[in-house]
Amino acid sequence: MKICFIGTGALGGYYAARLAHAGEEVHCLCRSDYDIVAREGLRVKSRDGDFDAKVHAHRTAEAIGVSDLVILSVKTTSNEDIPPLLKPVVGPDTILLTLQNGLGNEELLNQHYPAAQIMGGVCFLCSNRTGPGRIHHIAHGYIHLAEFSGGVRERTREMARLFSRAKVRCEAMESLGEIRWRKLVWNIPFNGLSITANGATVEDILLDPELLLTARELMAETIQTANAEGHAIAEAFIAQNINYSSNMGPYKTSMQLDFEGGRPLEIEAIIGEPVRRAWRLGLKVPVMQELYSTIRRWSAKS
Repeated sequence: MKICFIGTGALGGYYAARLAHAGEEVHCLCRSDYDIVAREGLRVKSRDGDFDAKVHAHRTAEAIGVSDLVILSVKTTSNEDIPPLLKPVVGPDTILLTLQNGLGNEELLNQHYPAAQIMGGVCFLCSNRTGPGRIHHIAHGYIHLAEFSGGVRERTREMARLFSRAKVRCEAMESLGEIRWRKLVWNIPFNGLSITANGATVEDILLDPELLLTARELMAETIQTANAEGHAIAEAFIAQNINYSSNMGPYKTSMQLDFEGGRPLEIEAIIGEPVRRAWRLGLKVPVMQELYSTIRRWSAKS
């Protein structure tokens, strides 16, 4: 299988390296990192053991050509740039898998490609890009996959097996909407509060009683909205998320790193779209709405 990655940062770079290290044919669109990745490959410092992986680096999508699997791992703030990048690498039988955060990414792809070609994946991964072609894997890494159209198929299971062979825990799931909302139960409070609480890390949020209370309130509003959309997520999932985050330590979220670096924030896909869906359902989500409004104001001033 010829695998193409559009986006080789903290997330895409980690999974591309895992697949290449397992012997898969991996092609990466590398613009700023091209020289180093072409020469040295991807280097991962991981809690599970450091490793290097040789990938096929390309400056342009045209140089990659039509692929069997195209994995989108760029930030949602770059979504408007995606269609022209996909045109040279997507054929009629290509599987399009987006591992991006938030809501609405599959729908955007469906404006250009048939629903049957599209899959979505939710990653729970703590990693940072520390330099060109350099990834620091801190914790976790599992992926949940689902079809954009319909339930689990044989190809869904095969995609899960592909990642599993590369030492990435991966499961094929029935509902794409449910797994996306489950990820938002974590993403909304921890990414959002990392901005409004002046650079708070995951550890800071867990140890501060006031921040932890706000995080719980945000999780509850997220679950309320997910349930109203028809995705059954129990309130007990709040405690599971908090417990699961306890081993991350002073981890800086991706949104926090983008804010510190003066880069655009993924506020619309991660927080804005969930707020708008709550409004359309007639729900009141005051804590989430205030978080969204505050980050939008701060982002506009930066």
